[in-house]
Amino acid sequence: MKKIKAIVFDYDGVIVESELFRRNILNQLLKPHGKQIKEDDKRLIGRKTHQFLQEAFPEMTDKETISIREAWQEQRMKQSIPLVVGVKETIDYAQKTFKTGITTGSTKKEVQQTIENQQLGEFNIIVTGEDFSSSKPDPECYHLALSRLETQPEETLIIEDSLAGIKAGKTTGCTVYGLGTYHDQEEILTAGADEYFSDHTALLQFLKKH
Repeated sequence: MKKIKAIVFDYDGVIVESELFRRNILNQLLKPHGKQIKEDDKRLIGRKTHQFLQEAFPEMTDKETISIREAWQEQRMKQSIPLVVGVKETIDYAQKTFKTGITTGSTKKEVQQTIENQQLGEFNIIVTGEDFSSSKPDPECYHLALSRLETQPEETLIIEDSLAGIKAGKTTGCTVYGLGTYHDQEEILTAGADEYFSDHTALLQFLKKH
């Protein structure tokens, strides 16, 4: 590994096991509209909810999609989303060794709540959906993270699980490792990831050796 000074974690799918939870809640909210998100529809992964709804169901009005997004966010805050297995150990090691950050389209309130409830320690920076306007694969969120961390792309490692997030990270010039939470090795590497890891155990072992 190059001389890495900072690690930036994606949130959904890297820290919390959220996508199945989100799909189930959205399907409950979409049912009165006669819509459903299929199990094999991976467009939701790594995308903002409103953006996905507009793309998947263009016949729905903005008022309808905004209402569903707001209802989803309300449900999300009421329920505890489980952590991805092994992430606490990865974060603990990273915080002792590097600058650390989180970059996500989720809300600051939700991320802070997870950090506090799950005792995930102190991150140097947290970039959330309130801080940027363009969703991944646009690299805006990661450019902002680099600016706040005051590190160069070649000094920064991004941990992602979504194909859009991997593309966003690579566009900035950072090293990107892909976690196989929702995608297989071929999909992760085809998206441009520098390395693929099936889970946090494999990722942590690699980080400690390099």
